[in-house]
Amino acid sequence: MICPNCNQEVNPDAIFCGNCGYQLGSATQPVQATNTVEPSQPIVTSSVQPQEISPVNDQNNSQSTTSTSTQSTYTATQSTPTAQPYSFQHASSGSGAFAGGAANAPSHNSSTTTTDSHNNSKAIAAFVCGVLGCVGWIIPIVGVILGILAIVFGTIAIKSPRRVLAIIGIVLAVPVIAVSIFFWVRAAQHILKERSNSVIGITTPSTSNATQSISTPCYMTKIPASLTVTRTPGSCTFLAENTTSGEQYEVKVMQVPRLTLANLVQAVQADANNVINSIPGSSISSKYANTFAGSPAYEIDLSATDGSAGAIDYVYDSTAQGNLVIVLHTQRSGKNFNLTSIENNWSWR
Repeated sequence: MICPNCNQEVNPDAIFCGNCGYQLGSATQPVQATNTVEPSQPIVTSSVQPQEISPVNDQNNSQSTTSTSTQSTYTATQSTPTAQPYSFQHASSGSGAFAGGAANAPSHNSSTTTTDSHNNSKAIAAFVCGVLGCVGWIIPIVGVILGILAIVFGTIAIKSPRRVLAIIGIVLAVPVIAVSIFFWVRAAQHILKERSNSVIGITTPSTSNATQSISTPCYMTKIPASLTVTRTPGSCTFLAENTTSGEQYEVKVMQVPRLTLANLVQAVQADANNVINSIPGSSISSKYANTFAGSPAYEIDLSATDGSAGAIDYVYDSTAQGNLVIVLHTQRSGKNFNLTSIENNWSWR
């Protein structure tokens, strides 16, 4: 229905025009305040501002007061059917804040869950590498590799839900790498030193199989070839030493008046004290009766504060130049200072 005054569409049952207030029907016709809203169209509550009615003529002015309340009611009910429910048809295209959010929410959650899962795996890997590195440093290259992997995985997973494992892996990796590098350098230095020694031909005198013979009027024996021998021709006394290694052999033959096997211990005590006094920081570690190359002997073992050690055998035997043979062997390193080697090659004359 069209209002004849303002040409606006109005409800067929309306008495007054909702736009200009023009009386459309008889005053005796009942006024219908509201229109019935179809159930399929949900009512959306909205604030409807009533429009100000402009008087067209005197008749409209006289009816303005009467139609005010009816206009408001009618305007509200008339605008109600035009409200449309929120459509979800464009959710796939991302139109509308709600539609876009609903469509994207599952995808976002799935992506976040996958990322957290990957980071958690890296955090666990960092922890495992750090723990294994605590044992792997025994092989330096293994310790370095495990330490680097722990730091890389831990750094990537530092913001994951399992960041504690990542931090522990990084903390363990630092000392693992440091210790591995330390022993790696030590091993490299040791290898280089061995190669250097093999090039210039340095060998340990006491472990060398090469020997040299010593022949005197009193005995014959053999000593390591690396020792430099000092001896007077025709004498049964000699000194052999290696100034580099600190190894030394010394044999002296003495004639001691009234020396017997019974007083051998008392007779050698003075000479033993002289030897001890000549070596700074030395002392007697043990002394006992012994034999040397089949002859009675008394052995005294020495030790010094600098780590050197030695052994002295006082041998009672009648020789061409005396009745007491003193055999001394000292070693700077304090190892292999026994007299077994020289004794095994000893023969009396």
